Amino acid sequence: MSSILAPFRGLALSLSFLTRIPVPFRGDISRSDWNWSFVFFPLAGLIIAFLGILLASIVPFHPAVKAFIFLAFSLWMTRILHLDGFCDCCDAFSAVADKERRLAIMKDPHTGVGAIAGAFMLLLGKFLTLQALFASQRALIVILLTMGLARFGMLLLAFKAKYPRPDGTALNIVGQIPVWTLAGAFVFLMPFVFLVPPMVFAAAFVTMLLTASFWRMKANSKLGGPTGDVLGASCETSELLILLVICSV
Repeated sequence: MSSILAPFRGLALSLSFLTRIPVPFRGDISRSDWNWSFVFFPLAGLIIAFLGILLASIVPFHPAVKAFIFLAFSLWMTRILHLDGFCDCCDAFSAVADKERRLAIMKDPHTGVGAIAGAFMLLLGKFLTLQALFASQRALIVILLTMGLARFGMLLLAFKAKYPRPDGTALNIVGQIPVWTLAGAFVFLMPFVFLVPPMVFAAAFVTMLLTASFWRMKANSKLGGPTGDVLGASCETSELLILLVICSV
């Protein structure tokens, strides 16, 4: 019975971890629960994107207003989890310090100038690209693809990576990604191979790969491996860069 319920527990864990969706989860979290949750990471992104687009499209708002509504909703739905990680990385990676000091900075609740500047540029870039997409009527398919790919990129970043801390939530993710979960997660992205032009999908996928590779190299160099904050930073920057690339294709 437990093996039959494992995918459902994984789905519940993924949604409760990555979104505000009130999914009940009972009992202790097992290794199987975590493994199955990875399969549904892209689905969590697709759900956030769909709900955000639906909310922004209820009435015929100006594209700028739609972009703002979607952006605000996505930040709320994710509890600003990924943006917080991005901001922590901006502070830690801009500091002239050793690995241990950078890891300490990422745990520090105080916000530095690097985080403020980085968050401003990130959100501005997202707002402008989202506005362009809503104005061109391409928002639905492009944003769905972007949000799904960004979370798949988190899995690739964590795959066969080394976690630099002795404990932490991301210890259950970094270096713990089985190959079969990557294959399962990619299933949720397969429809886009047929729904968007091949060049658009290829450009978006390569952008995600390059972004995840950048953060892996950066984290290995600066921290000794990716942390949960680095995963969040990868997700946020993947979303922005994929949107920028698609808008220019």
